[in-house]
Amino acid sequence: MYDQILLSVLRVHHPNTLYEITGFLRNVETLRSLNIIQLVDLALLVQVKQFQEGERIAYYASEDEMDALLVYSGQVALQWGRQEEERLGEKALVCRYTLKNKLGAILKVTAATDCVVYQIRKKPWEAYCGDQQLFSLREERSVPDLQKQPSPETL
Repeated sequence: MYDQILLSVLRVHHPNTLYEITGFLRNVETLRSLNIIQLVDLALLVQVKQFQEGERIAYYASEDEMDALLVYSGQVALQWGRQEEERLGEKALVCRYTLKNKLGAILKVTAATDCVVYQIRKKPWEAYCGDQQLFSLREERSVPDLQKQPSPETL
């Protein structure tokens, strides 16, 4: 009986401490160029969410609304219009930069299986991407330049 309880607890466990989240982020291909301090900063922005199969994770009418979603476990389905276009699994990053060539239509993200997703809200994610220059193909106008210092005239 105790074995059953332990197994059920282990099945639903997902990293939720800063240390565990940072360890997970370290293994995401897109984020491998970041050092440990940068990963900890990013881990502080993460919201851990669990979804059951078929449950809607996100719905974006335009790319300007998109948060960043990192799949910790399970699979998510991406749908443009009425048809499922793609399934993504563990360590996949879903954001406007990784889906650059596929945007333009309404995007619906659903849980293809029971899954755990790390969500980072749009504004902090884009500010972080701009600051760390994670995506070299991003449009400069879409990400604020956080390194720009105010001119003496504006002070």
